[in-house]
Amino acid sequence: MHCTLLVPDLLPPGLRDAPQLQLRVPRLAALLARGTAETSPAAGIEAWLCENFGVARQRDWPIAPLTLAADGGEPAGGYWLRCDPVHFQLNQTRMYLSGSAGVPSDLESQALVAALNAHFHDDGLLFRAGHDGRCYVRDDRHNDLTTHPLSTVTDHDIDALMPAGTDSGYWRRVLNEIQMALHEHPVNLERESRGLPAFNSVWLWGGGRAPGAGVTSYTSVWTNQALARALAMNCATPVAALPPDAATVIEAGGQPLAVLTAASDAGRDFNAWQTALEQLERDWFVPCYFALRQHRLTELTIVASGGQHSRRFEISARNLWRYWRRARALDAYA
Repeated sequence: MHCTLLVPDLLPPGLRDAPQLQLRVPRLAALLARGTAETSPAAGIEAWLCENFGVARQRDWPIAPLTLAADGGEPAGGYWLRCDPVHFQLNQTRMYLSGSAGVPSDLESQALVAALNAHFHDDGLLFRAGHDGRCYVRDDRHNDLTTHPLSTVTDHDIDALMPAGTDSGYWRRVLNEIQMALHEHPVNLERESRGLPAFNSVWLWGGGRAPGAGVTSYTSVWTNQALARALAMNCATPVAALPPDAATVIEAGGQPLAVLTAASDAGRDFNAWQTALEQLERDWFVPCYFALRQHRLTELTIVASGGQHSRRFEISARNLWRYWRRARALDAYA
């Protein structure tokens, strides 16, 4: 049995500059030290997932049509973009995309989308609400565009991260109109009355047309991450919610993929990241370590995606006997 754990932000870009951390992850450290490591240029979880599920990049990785289909929509042959509601925050002279607003509820998304469809009725744009804060827009005419995934821009200055391409000017004008349409929307007025940040804009990303059926070597996928679920569905691969620990995945056998997002969910809070990593140690790395020792696992792959590269660690049962490879601090791999 060969199990793969995809762990975004296991080695976050700022790890070397983080405050002094007292990480208690001895089994993870042993696995990384005794395995074989390689670096690949796939940047971010979206790129890694698409590449490993047989989906080719268009101008963007076609995230929008994939997740739209998983949300129950019909991407058909159209060009779709994700247009997820977000909160822009002015910090001195720079505009940041703040994660403070979280994601809208399904009812909030539906109300915001209804307003945008009414506003752009004569412009040929079609907006659609998905689930868990995912929203979409279709425009088959203005598709010469390259964007940045929402996961890579949160809490960053957006000036250099705006859509690029010959149609970028059109979409910047659309964004300006969207911001005006949302300025005094009842959803935002109600949120502000409760002291919550407004959804005062959207982030455009992941554009493309629906790809054909993908291919993957994974026999099952365990995830709460929307794109991983969508890609598994696109490959007709069994997919289930992420269990609380590794036991269920190990018992499933075959070549499972588990997507563990707890570290990336912590954002830029290193205390929260440390807590998340120690929980992953207890629930996932420790069980996998002992499953290798007991030969219930023949091989374990740990993929640390994020930043400009992905790091891949291959650990076989016999690798665990490399006691001369001493465990290193996690920032040594960053």
